[in-house]
Amino acid sequence: MNTLTRETIVDRLRKYMDQNFPLFALQEVSVDDDLIENGVIDSLGYLEIITFVEDEFQIEVEDDQVTPENFQSIAAIATYIQSQMGTKEVKVQDGDS
Repeated sequence: MNTLTRETIVDRLRKYMDQNFPLFALQEVSVDDDLIENGVIDSLGYLEIITFVEDEFQIEVEDDQVTPENFQSIAAIATYIQSQMGTKEVKVQDGDS
C-alpha cells in the first residue's frame, strides 16, 4: 500500500492540469495561485477538474461544495480532497492513480 499524502495529491493535480490546460503548462502556477483569475481555467475547466477529482480520488463532489474556497487553487483543491477523504494520510492500493 502507498500513502496518499498532500504532496501526492498536489502532484496528481499538477500533472492533470499540465496535460489538460495549455495555459497551466505555459505559466508558472504556484499551488496558491487563483486558477480563474490567472486565466488558467474557465467555468468549463472547473467542471473538468471536478470530474477528475471524483474519478481520481473516488469522492463525490456535491453541488454545494463547488465553491471558490474549495476549488480556486491547487492548494484549495488538495485541502478539499483531504477533507472529503476524512484524513490527512489515506491508504490506497498500489496501482491506484
